[in-house]
Amino acid sequence: MISVNEINELIGKYYSREIAEKEEVKNMLIQKGISVEDIVNALNAAMQNKNYRELSRIFFAIALTRLYSPEYLSALRKLLKEQWHKSHEEIMLILQFDIYDPDCVDDVAEAMHIKFEDMFPEDLDAFIRKGAYVLAGIDTEYAKNKLEELANDENPIIRKYCSYQVKKLRGEDVYENEEE
Repeated sequence: MISVNEINELIGKYYSREIAEKEEVKNMLIQKGISVEDIVNALNAAMQNKNYRELSRIFFAIALTRLYSPEYLSALRKLLKEQWHKSHEEIMLILQFDIYDPDCVDDVAEAMHIKFEDMFPEDLDAFIRKGAYVLAGIDTEYAKNKLEELANDENPIIRKYCSYQVKKLRGEDVYENEEE
């Protein structure tokens, strides 16, 4: 078991170059017995305090240790739609590659419509593209229906990436009309 403060301290030492290698930080986290429960506790503490620095360090610890788990999906779903942090793309990547959970469909679709204050237009484009990939990767009827719905969205970026995923799921040639 490792405390939130210990996680932050270790990652902080890496950022300040007191610890030179990521592998060393990873080994220290593992030696201290970091667990999914610790990640859940750390995420909840960062959310309660709305502490972006803590949140960023927790995501770094997750990436280092590969401790991905549906146990903290509810925290990710909530964070995905909140403005106070800058980890939206990281969350979308976790949902895309590490946690395929049908319960996040509506949260992903809702987040794709949010205009995050600190997100540059090109980052918003990438975020929406990742959201479309998340929905396609979930591969349930509900997720497919949500993609179909979003393929007709008034937002042209959402429409573009969701249409692409719908076509891919149907087995259509997605490269035929790339300009659309």
